[in-house]
Amino acid sequence: MASADTTAPATAPTGVSASVSGNDVQVSWNAVAAADLGGYVVERQAAGATTWTRVNQTPVAGLSLVDTTAPGGTQVTYRVLAVDTSQNASAPSATASVTTPPRPQAAIRINAGGPAVTTGGVAWGAQQYGTGGKTFTNAVAIAGTTDDVLYQSEYSTETGSIDYDIPVQNGSYTVRLHFAEVYFGAPGGGPGGTGRRTFDVAVEGQLRLDNYDIAADVGSATAAVKTYTVQVTDGKVDVDLDSVVNQAKISAIEVVPAG
Repeated sequence: MASADTTAPATAPTGVSASVSGNDVQVSWNAVAAADLGGYVVERQAAGATTWTRVNQTPVAGLSLVDTTAPGGTQVTYRVLAVDTSQNASAPSATASVTTPPRPQAAIRINAGGPAVTTGGVAWGAQQYGTGGKTFTNAVAIAGTTDDVLYQSEYSTETGSIDYDIPVQNGSYTVRLHFAEVYFGAPGGGPGGTGRRTFDVAVEGQLRLDNYDIAADVGSATAAVKTYTVQVTDGKVDVDLDSVVNQAKISAIEVVPAG
């Protein structure tokens, strides 16, 4: 039985360079002479990181690669390894660094307390970036919207307060907060009426809703959307909900670049 090949290519790639191309980075290098060469693997390390991340899991046969997932607005360092057909890798090449431009900020949409969903052709991520709460779902029909699924789940507090820190690039954003009362006065829930649940909501440290009562605002099992414009200077959108009577809650959050 033949022994497995454990001998890596003897030399590392040379001439590694990195250059910005639009929002991406093109990495190039010189060829390595190896009889059983399988291709090349590019690794990336962003400023402040202590480990290397493989850009391509499958070796490429050519002498360049475009990194479409490089983080924006930071220095990124690259190195290249030659890999043989048995997946043995050479020593890493010398490094090449480049400063990437800021990437356009995508809208962030969170289905608070629920899973990732697509409704009305719009994708919403699962519950994330929030602390201090728990999930609750009541699959009732929701008035005032065609996106019922967004309002049937909620992130409601166990501790008295909920804090969302949503990472974004600095800039101006439209923040939309979505609410629906799906417990008090809703089918399968508790007794209805105003005053059953009230809470405060602050966005970027500014009180936006004081003693907010969803049922008093729009009724139970009915969608309500509150919209605010904020200027972010610390790399995150901060949304805080504090209970006054019963449990503060939220159904969904949108953070959309303004302009």
